[in-house]
Amino acid sequence: MRVDEMPTDGSLRDRLDAILASFGLTTRVGPADSVLIVRAPTANAPAGVPTARPVADTVVPSPPPLAEIVVTASRYRLDRSLVASSATLTHDDIEHSPDVGDDALRPVSRLPGAAGNGFSARVNVRGGEVGETLVTFDGLRLYDPYHLRQFQGVFSTIDPRIVDEMTVYAGVFPAEYGDRLSGVIDIESLDAPSDRYHEVSLSFFNASALSAGRFDAGRGEWVASFRRSNLDLLYSAFSEHAERPRYVDAFAKIGYDVNDRLRVSGNVLVFEDDISLADDVDREERAFSDDRDRYGWLRLDHAPAAKLVGATLLAHSHLSALRRGISAKEGISAGMLEDRRSFAIDSVTSDWTWSPSGNLAVRFGGAISRMDGRYDYRDEVEFDLLFEAAGAPVTAIRSRSIDAQVSGEQHALYGSLLYRPARRVALAAGLRWDEQALDPGERSRTLDPRIGIRFSVTEDTVL
Repeated sequence: MRVDEMPTDGSLRDRLDAILASFGLTTRVGPADSVLIVRAPTANAPAGVPTARPVADTVVPSPPPLAEIVVTASRYRLDRSLVASSATLTHDDIEHSPDVGDDALRPVSRLPGAAGNGFSARVNVRGGEVGETLVTFDGLRLYDPYHLRQFQGVFSTIDPRIVDEMTVYAGVFPAEYGDRLSGVIDIESLDAPSDRYHEVSLSFFNASALSAGRFDAGRGEWVASFRRSNLDLLYSAFSEHAERPRYVDAFAKIGYDVNDRLRVSGNVLVFEDDISLADDVDREERAFSDDRDRYGWLRLDHAPAAKLVGATLLAHSHLSALRRGISAKEGISAGMLEDRRSFAIDSVTSDWTWSPSGNLAVRFGGAISRMDGRYDYRDEVEFDLLFEAAGAPVTAIRSRSIDAQVSGEQHALYGSLLYRPARRVALAAGLRWDEQALDPGERSRTLDPRIGIRFSVTEDTVL
């Protein structure tokens, strides 16, 4: 409906009636001081617009009958942030955040206790290094989840469209999280929003597609997404050099409720970077980076009893990286660098919550992981003679090669107690034990106690 002229006389309600009159519509007073737009009961309505039946000036709809109201809380979020300093970002918060490159982790830098440099998607929490922050996705730890990681990690590898909720711990985090020092970013994947849902997105930086849905009367669901960067296409349009900054990431999961007490889901997460750079000065300097991370895990959500729930993960992660560099500018230097890294990580994680009452919860669990890695490093260099002088070296040749295979294990056990003795007071006490055998012939063990108290002065002020 096109409005060609805006009325200026009368009240706002009179102006609205004047606009609607040419379309055969008018207004009526609705419930709770609302305004309803209805068909105008006039004989001169435009052709094709049926006239309205007489209606009362006030419409009060009768409430629908309710046979039952069921109120449930998430089984795996029971008092998770009872005492810990945390912030939760929902899917809409992330989607509507004005960020470069449609990034899921970049909004974290705006939270209290976190900071970023404005260019990288990596975040420093409580003044710590970026590697001291733990990032988990559906309970699985992600290792350096950033694209272009050799170039400051400009984008994260998580598509914001597959994020349902993200909890950020910028203070002392609960005992179920370990092996990191500064903070935790815990990401939960998107649940299928309807029986069939498909989305295609195109932005300046990325092109992506998302498909989700449910099957078997809602007992099963699937979510699949693929995202590709547009940087290589943009670069090719504006540059004559054969350079290629490209990255892709993909995610897929399928879940099924076996019964009321068991849910099984399979997940796959893949990141790939393919970067090629060149220097047009003397056309001799080049750089190449190829990173590939693959995660696959099976998740079992259990509820063996009404007050006992848990989640168990069986996961395999494979991380590989290749760097190449050729710098052979005539009269300056010669060079070569090739750095190959490959890691395989197998892990089992189990987390449980027992809630005997509404103001008491006990959380406990553990993790076992086996890691195998290989480093294949090569280094060659030869500097040309720049000038002739007595005693000056005639040649400068350097060669280095390192080929190492390492393996190790990590174990962890934890337990924590969450208790609310009064309406305004909450207590949390936890203990975590970690063992690492990553250095040959040496085992490192740590025992970390954690305790916190939360006091609500008012609804808006908490100590």
